Amino acid sequence: MTGCKTCGKPLSKVNRTGWCRAHYAIANNSVQAMRQNERQWSSAEFRARHAERTAARNAAKVAWCPLEYRADYERLKRVKHYTAAQARQMIEAQIAADTALYLRTGRLPQAERLAA
Repeated sequence: MTGCKTCGKPLSKVNRTGWCRAHYAIANNSVQAMRQNERQWSSAEFRARHAERTAARNAAKVAWCPLEYRADYERLKRVKHYTAAQARQMIEAQIAADTALYLRTGRLPQAERLAA
């Protein structure tokens, strides 16, 4: 993000909303927005549909990544603030390095990471 959608104030690279703090609060904390959210989230059916959609979307996004590397991928994105593309490149490089190590030594470093 480069700037707030409303006022153009510069935003940090980890901002995901596109709004500065003041305008995000105005847009999402109005009485109408709060009532609509309460109506939606009070329904168990809505919450179940939302959980299914979220799980399916998340599974599709990381389908390329083997299970033993997913925690590393998520850590790169969430803690280190790398973009998904950068994190994917790093994980793919790690997979290649681990494969080369396995071919040389017969040792599986990803299995050791899972055990830890």
